[in-house]
Amino acid sequence: MKKNLETSFVILLAIACFTFIGCTALDKAVLSVHQTITPAITNAVAVVTTNADGGKLTNIAEVVTPAKTNSEFIPAPAASTGIKILGGLPIPWAGTAGAVLTAALSMYASGRNKKLAAALVTGIEAGRRILQTTPEGQALDVQVKAALVRHQSFAGVLSEAGKLVESLTGQTTAPAL
Repeated sequence: MKKNLETSFVILLAIACFTFIGCTALDKAVLSVHQTITPAITNAVAVVTTNADGGKLTNIAEVVTPAKTNSEFIPAPAASTGIKILGGLPIPWAGTAGAVLTAALSMYASGRNKKLAAALVTGIEAGRRILQTTPEGQALDVQVKAALVRHQSFAGVLSEAGKLVESLTGQTTAPAL
């Protein structure tokens, strides 16, 4: 009976801490932001133009895909180390407790990454809607979407990004000009 009371007290204390501390403090304590940088790439592309007398000219244009930074939440080193120490303690169920905490931390980081991705997608789509309000903006929106597709294709996430945009906004195609 005393063991159940102690366990219930620890659980209630943990819930109270998370309630009063909030997600921001929890993020700082158990998550860190991992950034990877993809270098810029320059590709030569043939551009065919028609001159005034109907002749076609082929020029080479350089298309530069700028460097980009990818950020994601990962378990903080201090949290991971703490869990490893807990799992290595010579007490019953320490390894199981460490495994459960590792899984919980990974699920929490995954959930935060999903929220980050959703915020980025909806923010970009809001900006695109603003661009679509003027004829000049509509032309610029076509270029923005082409750049997004190029970056997502280069990163190998084009179909996943399309599914995410579709699920959050209901639209993955450019509006008619």
